This record gives sequence, structure tokens and C-alpha cells, in this order.
Amino acid sequence: MNIVVLAGGLSSERDVSIATGVMVCKSLRKKGHKALLIDVFFGYENENSDISRIFEVDYDFDAEASSIKEFAPDIEKIKSMRNDHDDGFIGKNVIEICKMADIVFMALHGDNGENGKLQACFDLFGIKYTGSRYLGSALAMNKGLAKQLFYANQITTPAGKLFTATHTVNDYINDEMAYPCVVKPCSGGSSIGVSIVHNREEYLKAMELAFVGEKEVLVEQYIKGREFSVGILGGKCLPVIEIVPKDGFYDYANKYQKGKADEFCPADLDPVITGRMQEAALRVYHVLRLDTYARIDFLLDEHNAIYCLEANTLPGMTPTSLLPQEAAAIGISHEDLCEQIIEEAFLLYQDKEDHRQRHDGTIQYQRKDMKNRQPDTMKPMTLDQVAAACGGTYHGDEQLRQATITGVTIDSRNVEAGFLFIPIKGKIFDGHNFIASAIEKKALCCLSEKEIPGASHPYIRVNDCFQALKDLASYYRGLFDIKVVGITGSVGKTTTKEMIASVLSEKYQVLKTQGNYNNEIGVPLTLFRLRDHHEVAVIEMGVSDFGEMRNLSRIVRPDVCVITNIGFSHLEKLGNPEGVLQAKSEIFEHMAEEGAIFLNGDDPLLRSIQTANAITPYYYGFEHTNDFYADNIVNMGVKGINCDICFAGGKANITIPSFGRQMITNALSAFAVGYRFELTPLRIKKGIEGFTPANNRFNVIETEYMTIIDDCYNANPTSMKAAIDALDDLVGRKVCILGDMKELGEESLKLHEEVGRHVADHHVDLLICAGPMAKSIAQGAVEANPPCTVLYFPELEAMKKVLPSVINKNDVVLVKASRSMKFDGIIEELRLLSE
Repeated sequence: MNIVVLAGGLSSERDVSIATGVMVCKSLRKKGHKALLIDVFFGYENENSDISRIFEVDYDFDAEASSIKEFAPDIEKIKSMRNDHDDGFIGKNVIEICKMADIVFMALHGDNGENGKLQACFDLFGIKYTGSRYLGSALAMNKGLAKQLFYANQITTPAGKLFTATHTVNDYINDEMAYPCVVKPCSGGSSIGVSIVHNREEYLKAMELAFVGEKEVLVEQYIKGREFSVGILGGKCLPVIEIVPKDGFYDYANKYQKGKADEFCPADLDPVITGRMQEAALRVYHVLRLDTYARIDFLLDEHNAIYCLEANTLPGMTPTSLLPQEAAAIGISHEDLCEQIIEEAFLLYQDKEDHRQRHDGTIQYQRKDMKNRQPDTMKPMTLDQVAAACGGTYHGDEQLRQATITGVTIDSRNVEAGFLFIPIKGKIFDGHNFIASAIEKKALCCLSEKEIPGASHPYIRVNDCFQALKDLASYYRGLFDIKVVGITGSVGKTTTKEMIASVLSEKYQVLKTQGNYNNEIGVPLTLFRLRDHHEVAVIEMGVSDFGEMRNLSRIVRPDVCVITNIGFSHLEKLGNPEGVLQAKSEIFEHMAEEGAIFLNGDDPLLRSIQTANAITPYYYGFEHTNDFYADNIVNMGVKGINCDICFAGGKANITIPSFGRQMITNALSAFAVGYRFELTPLRIKKGIEGFTPANNRFNVIETEYMTIIDDCYNANPTSMKAAIDALDDLVGRKVCILGDMKELGEESLKLHEEVGRHVADHHVDLLICAGPMAKSIAQGAVEANPPCTVLYFPELEAMKKVLPSVINKNDVVLVKASRSMKFDGIIEELRLLSE
């Protein structure tokens, strides 16, 4: 493609923009595109050159491009350097050259590039460009307007006051906020002009500084906490990143000077908080009407309250920028990120054409175009309704019976004002011991299995808090008329859930299970996150005993059921694969009468299910007898797999952004479910190709020294063998670092030995085992013919010490074990070897 990368301009972020433009231009050229780097202010002033042939030369404007100085540039000096001495924002030939391009990559930062004016100009000329349209750009750039929208949509943000250039110093003093507070330009970026002030003298100086070149200044409440950011690409969240400045706050110098701040991605956060922050980011993205990509910044205070600070419509793409780091954490290189941003832009333009339908001379829009922007609040549930749903008895102020709860939690640390606290008895802790803490944090009400004599705070007495949690979740689920997809299976539940959610979010507002919340506690907590704007829920459902899935099915009441496979998992209680099938099949007992069932047709036990609840299943897999099957498979190593997905309506060519045969199966299930929900093949393709795996689940980490396959979230014999099989698609010396598989019952040692023989059969170069049961993996590999080179360590720490001496450059290293083995520590050790 012919692409103009537009950078520079007259913003105080000019240097950042140029650094972004240089990197983007290089990345696009590496991908084979003809990319021109143009300064929007200086334009193209070569009188001797024919601009109609400009894409035939590698033109870049003359700039100190890739370095960012510690201080913002002198804009007046920049203006004086233009040959025509005109200070208009758009330089010579810019519009003409942009009109010749297939698309313009907006590498601009700051007021003139992100405030919507240039976007509106391009719209008038019919020039395609990346990033948000003019309205979203204008709303996000003006922090005062954005804050008002946050207030209106119940998005938590620091309290603030807006001052204009017409206000006097007396106005500042008469309306000053409590100290410390934050003073920032209303439309600035990169933290230029931002100050944290502690007294009036600092406050007045900060106001003077912030008004330099600005007409409005925002004064905000200071929130002490940790700084985070969430990138969004194509309406989907990238991993959360934490920013830890080494000195002060995340200002201009700390952002762009190497070594001034540490960034951690994925951030070390509880999965629930991660989910809440990502959901908040998506709400901001929709409320401000942003498009294609963005970055949303947050603070997390000591009580785990999340505050949105601002949205960035054209995030930086420099070596220290946050968005490329978040993308890299899930295996998206800078080159691929630039291409994906362009692809998202083209899809947006295509949507505008596809979704416009003319009727009686007017333009009609489909539902997808009118994104629901409902506040993030629970459906109302009064304490009376809670008591009735739980079969409990209300105790407390009669006037509060009709008060509504704002959230539900079983963790007193996550209590917020208005929450219902449900104290669960665990093996170590009894939640009843934390009722006082929950009340102190302003919980509206608590459940309790015990009478609370002399209680001054409302509580609901129940027989069993665990059962009450499930009953209340079932009641809350019934308040929503939405479609629910329930997913279970021995292996691949989480990846399948993520891929199905990625597909369905191309058309619907989707709630999905966060982290490992897939059991009789996690599923209810997931359902309590349902909101009015959700149109589909994708719920992962895991069990370890008979009857548990029946309970989950009663709570979830799925419209669509997906079973990934039946394997050797949770055999301690389920006995054998036939028992696993029996337990998993309980998912059908409470599903909708006119629902749909999707089963892995290559699994003999699942194929034996010909009907369930009078519903005939759809099958997916590799065999051409399935309703959805894969053909023309091309392995691309760690970059993924390309294949045709064939179905009754035709076929679609799709590139799956991960490798391994099991990923094709996951993609088939996602395609099948998407097709059931009436998504077009193009939309399903986009959802699958935009999929990112959950943490520690077959994540590919490419370093300069080695390739790490991080699959250490959990393990059973089926998933172990699938991961080992996937190594066949990769080039390089292959190393497997394997640990114990839990909950396998009496057959445990035998099943571990089978995994060892499987390793040897696949010609793995080195097998390293750690853990008491993993000794049987090592034994199975040693006794195989031909044998495999094996190292065994009873303890994890002993094994870590030898890694530097046995791991070689360009190795492909698979790390896998049950979660309790804590093999994620090995991933960190391998990362250190790569530094």
C-alpha cells in the first residue's frame, strides 16, 4: 500500500510525534509498504519534484527524528523555520499527497493533531486515516468535556474544576481545591504543564504554567495510588500495564527518557481488578466514541478503587511508549501492530459502507452502529429481593429493605460503598470474621449464617452462605433477557472462551469470564458483573465432581453449550473419561429449549452424543464429516496457522494468531458459535485473528535469545500431549520443562509415564522435569525407544539453578505443569536469561 505517515506539527508533543512517525514508517516499510514520512506543518516544498510520483521515492522530511529531548520544543522557533513564513497548521502539498495515499497513518500527538480538526478536514476531502474520527478525537482531547461525560455515565474519575483564561487569580483562590491537588492543561498531552501542588504558592505558579498556550485549565483531586494504562485495539483490550516512575510522577521526561520509569506488563493485579479496569477502559472507549485504537489511563488507590484519568486517541508508538509494550506482551510486534491499526481503520470504513441502508431517502443504521453506553451499574436488587432469593431473613432498619445493592463480593478487601458482602467459609479462613471490615468499608448489607446480636447494620441470616451465593446469582441471571454461551471440557476451556468472546464482540457487547472464575464460586461472581448494556455472556464452566455442573447449569441457563473435549482430568472423583463425560453433560440439563450444542466431533465420546434435551448437536473438527471443519492447513511457526474453515455456507480463509493443532479446534468452535449468532464470515475472521490468549495459556514469548511457550496455568495428560504435539510445527532445538499434573487419581503415575513416552516419540531434544510426580514423566521418557535426554529435579528451585547451563540460544522452550507447581516462576527465570 501507499501510506503517508503524518507527524510533526505545532504541538508541544512535536518531538514525540516525530519519534512515533519514524518508528511507524520503518515498521511499515519492513512489511513491504511504500511509506512516506511527512511533517504536517512543513509539508513537501521541493519545487523541482513531481508530487504525483512521490511514492516512487523514499521521502522523509529532514528531522532529528528518533530522539526525544527532555523538554518540549520551542513552537515559535519551529514556526519561523517554514519557508513561506505562514503559520497555518497544514503545510504545502500535504492534502494533495494524502489524497494520493491508500491511507494516512496519524502519528500526530497533541492539540492540533488529536483535537478532531484535521480529522474533520480529511473527512471532507475523503481521505482515509487511522485513529478516532473527529468527534471522538475532540471529546477525548478536551479533558473538561471528557470528565463531564465520565460523570454522566458513572465512570469514576477524580473530582475536578475547570478554569478559563477569563478567570482571575482571585477566582483561583476562591475556588481552590484541598491540597494536594493536580493542575493540568485541559487539552494538553504527554503530561506537559501538569503539576502536583501542595500549597497555594505552588498552586498559583502551576496555574500560570498550565495556561501557557492554553485557554482552559483543569484542577483535579489528587489520588494517591498506582498508575496503569489499558490499550484498546479494534475494540478489544490489550494487557494492563503498570507504570512506576523512578522519581515523581509520570511527566514528560519520565515518559520519554529511557530509564526514567519502569513498566510492568501484564501488570501484577488480581484478575478481578484487571477485569474491572479493562471493562472501565472499554466503557470510556465507547462513551467518548473512539475508534480503531486508543489508550486509557487509570489510577488504582489503596482501596482498589479505579479512577479514569484520560483517554489518548493517538497513543505514542516510540521505543518507550506503552501501547507497543502492551501489544508485545501478547506477541504482537511493532510491525504487526502498525499493520493491525491500519486494518482496523479499513474495517471501520468498510463498516460505514456495509451498515448504511437507504430507505425512503434516509440513512438507516444497524444496531451495531449505535453502541450502547449504559452506566456500569447492577440491575436494581433490593435487600428484600436479596433475602427472598437467598431464602434468608432480613435483620435491620426497616427503611433499608428497599435499598438497592451496587455490587456483590466474597472478599472484604474488594468491598465498595453499597456492596453486599457474602462471607464464605473456606479451608483456612471464615468470611464471617471479616464482616466488621466489610461494614467499615460501607457495605450496604452482609449475609451471615450466624445471628449477630445487637447488630446496628443490616444483615440477612441464611442457612448456608455458599448456597445463598449461587441462589442469588441464579436470581440475578433471570433479570436479563440475553443469550448465554456456556463452555466446558477437559482441555481448552479458557482459550475457547477467549476466542468465542473475541468473535462475538465484533457484533455484541460481551461479558466473559475473567481469569479462572469457572467454578461454583467464580461463575456466580461472573454473573454479578452483568450489566444492562451486555447482549451476550460467554461463561466458562469447570467442575471436579458429579453434580457441580448441574448446579452451574441451573445458575447460568445457557442458550448455547460448547464442550471442547473429554480427557483425563479430575479423575480423583470422576474416575475415568466416561465419568468426565457424564459430569460435563450435566451442562445440558438447564439449557434453553431452542438452544444450540457444539461438540468436538473428533472426540469419540462427544461424537457418541446424538441428541441432548431434544437438540441435535453441531460438530466441529478436522474430519470432513463435521459440520465445521478445517482444510488447506499451513503452519507458520510461532506466527500462527492459516487454514480454510469449511461449513455449509461456504468457506473462509483465516489466520489463527497462535500455533498448534488445538488452536485450530478452538477456532472452529468460535467460528461455529459466531455463525450461530449471525455474524458474517468476515466479522468472524476478524474476531479470530484478533484473539489474544489469556495469561500462562500457550502464550508465545519471543526474546532475542529464545522462544518461550508459556503454558503453565494448568495441565492434564490431554493438554500436555497437545502442547508437545504443537512443538512439531516449530523450528529449533526443542526443550520441554514439565511438572506434576494434579487430580489424576489412582492412574496418576501411569498417566505421567505416558506423557514422558509422548515426549520421546516427538523427538524433543531435552526434557527437564521437576516435582515428585514428574519423576514418572522422566522415567517414561528414559525408557522410551529411542530415549530422550532427560534431567530430573525433585525440587523446583534446584532445577532453576541449572537453566543457564542447559538452555541454548535459539531454543524453543515449552513450560507446562499444574498451577499449584508455580511454574510461572520458571518463565521469569527464562526471561532473565534473555536479558
